[in-house]
Amino acid sequence: MVDPDSSVTTPAEPVPRWEKRYPGRLKYELDALYAAGITPEIDEPARAAGRLSLEFDWPLDTATTLRLQAVFPDAYPHFRPQVFLLAGLDPAPARHRSPIEGNLCLLGRDTRQWTPGWSLCTLLEKQLADSVRGTGEEDQQGEPAEYWWNNLGRNSGSYCLIDSGWDVGDTSQGTLHLRYIQDQTVKVEAENGPIHIPAVRAYVEEVRAEDGQVLHQWAGPLPIDLADAKNQLEVPWVRSKDTILPEPQLDAQLKKLRQDYSWLQRARPRNYGSGLKFDLCALVYPSELAFGETGLGWCFVMVFGHAHGFEPKKNKAPKSLRITALPVFRAGPGDIGSRVPAVAFLKHKRILVVGVGGVGAPVAIELARNGCRTLDLVEHDILEPGKHDPLAAGRSRLGSTQNRRLAGFSRSPVSGNRSP
Repeated sequence: MVDPDSSVTTPAEPVPRWEKRYPGRLKYELDALYAAGITPEIDEPARAAGRLSLEFDWPLDTATTLRLQAVFPDAYPHFRPQVFLLAGLDPAPARHRSPIEGNLCLLGRDTRQWTPGWSLCTLLEKQLADSVRGTGEEDQQGEPAEYWWNNLGRNSGSYCLIDSGWDVGDTSQGTLHLRYIQDQTVKVEAENGPIHIPAVRAYVEEVRAEDGQVLHQWAGPLPIDLADAKNQLEVPWVRSKDTILPEPQLDAQLKKLRQDYSWLQRARPRNYGSGLKFDLCALVYPSELAFGETGLGWCFVMVFGHAHGFEPKKNKAPKSLRITALPVFRAGPGDIGSRVPAVAFLKHKRILVVGVGGVGAPVAIELARNGCRTLDLVEHDILEPGKHDPLAAGRSRLGSTQNRRLAGFSRSPVSGNRSP
């Protein structure tokens, strides 16, 4: 605890790394908090390591006091401190706050909104109330719930493609027909040692109601490998009336979600190889897709482990199973180009690129990534193994090609060849 009445407000040692570059900045920060009636608790082990982390109570209004933590980056004051909401609001804000770490979004994405002359106290006085109450000016940007889910599942190498345009109406449950491909398992370091997670890449081919009625079929482009996926899987889905955000105790949350909906017990394990099995189920919930626009969010829950975990052997203890969430990516016809509207017109264009060297190769790759309908490449040079050509590196990214279409993201309705 730091005594605000002490004549020494800035200890000689240790200090944050940035204090050595900007002497007096630490005193400036602490004095601003004391002047506002805030007495912060300094994390001494962090300070000994050259970092500054503070915990303190902040009066939001006459009836509400928030418990906050502020962590100052090494690049402070050029970059703002991160502020975490530890307690004080129940329920916690659904917007402008990470449901896992609890850090608050106090400024827009443009880093120029942070002024190095501000103190932590200034930042909180100007921005905190609007952030937790959802008032004031803000970036015209949606906060889809799967953003948080996807950040949890990136190490798995798995994903499932869905279409933002799907609307299940009043239907509360049903099945999904998935097509998928499976790769080698992904090794991930865990607390009790490494685990091997199935790498499943899939797309929802059909959305069906409980009675089997087809509500939607996939109509968007597909990556080349998924377009030829042979594996098929029936997945039960249910609809939640509430938005589902990940919680710090993720495993317990996912297990409870599966148990809360009896329909999800219809999930059946599939062989993955080497004695490994997995099953999938899905939850559909309301989610903000764009600023002020609500649609459907999707959460795919995967249970995996040794086959004996799904089907225990007689007189033997069952093997333990693990649970995770698959990242969800939106790739319907209306989703392609939605993040960058300026390139949306490319999906109707046929473009010829002559020369796929140091300039042409990256141009062709970016055109493909941005959804060009048909892309024709012409390259009359021959790439040889030992050729020391400054353009060879560019050509090698696409391979040696003679009037050849680039394999990519959809199918040309004219030729039937795969093309972006």
